[in-house]
Amino acid sequence: MEKTTIQECKSCRETVRMSEQELRQVFGDVLHVREVKLTDEATYEARLAACRRCDALLDETTCLHCGCVVAVKAKLRHARCPYPFDPRW
Repeated sequence: MEKTTIQECKSCRETVRMSEQELRQVFGDVLHVREVKLTDEATYEARLAACRRCDALLDETTCLHCGCVVAVKAKLRHARCPYPFDPRW
């Protein structure tokens, strides 16, 4: 019998997948918060690329270490990668 591993993140609901429309909604909400500083596009893309290579990325959207949607967190200028002892960005 083959053993399967189920990964769970810290704050997931039934699903961690987000549609493009849901991501745009979250970005819209973030941009409406006062004084939110966003990173430039090159930094954002580099962060997303690092997240995509990371073994802690769940369902291509969620970080297993903090439960954040990486497409949102990577856009925030002062955000940091939560990977223990070896941040990816």
